[in-house]
Amino acid sequence: MGRIKSALEIALERTESINGDPEALRAHEVKQVGKKIASKLINDTETSEKEIKETFKEYKGKELSWLKDSFFDTLMTYLQLPTSEDQLERLGSLETGFSYLFTNKGAIKQIFPQLRQLFEQYLQNREQLKQQLAQQYQGKLKQKEEQIARQTGSQIKLDPEQDPEFASALHHHQSQLEGQYNQVVEQIKDELKNMYGNGG
Repeated sequence: MGRIKSALEIALERTESINGDPEALRAHEVKQVGKKIASKLINDTETSEKEIKETFKEYKGKELSWLKDSFFDTLMTYLQLPTSEDQLERLGSLETGFSYLFTNKGAIKQIFPQLRQLFEQYLQNREQLKQQLAQQYQGKLKQKEEQIARQTGSQIKLDPEQDPEFASALHHHQSQLEGQYNQVVEQIKDELKNMYGNGG
């Protein structure tokens, strides 16, 4: 009776003849560089334009194309609705990043002020929505406070955001608002993709 082979031995036998594709490995390496410099540009205010330009100069032909594609894709992942005012600062870095990829700088200079305005409006609408909902919810909250006071004998001030019913309603309304704004963001992303696909 022969020896029973382990799953690992079987897998190794089957993949023995497969050699790694050197071009695919190189593409992966170059794409990682693209991701890294794009992320660094967005998250590190110390990243200089010179550093990015020098990185781009290191690559030619296919490799430059892989680098740019990865750089572009990474920038696109950061192009999303902000959750706070702080995130508006990313727009400047995104504009800088996209300007490396596009020869038509004028189009980029038109898109990003519109994006900033859109994002600022979104944050304002989000805050207004929260305040309006809190005002509408004050009556219910007052009733809950009175009920707790009758049950416990002590006065408690409830925060609307800690109430599950309010939190659920707020989440529902904010999701609708986010959906409306995301449609516009997706249109802008499509425009950027088209520009990039047509050589910027």
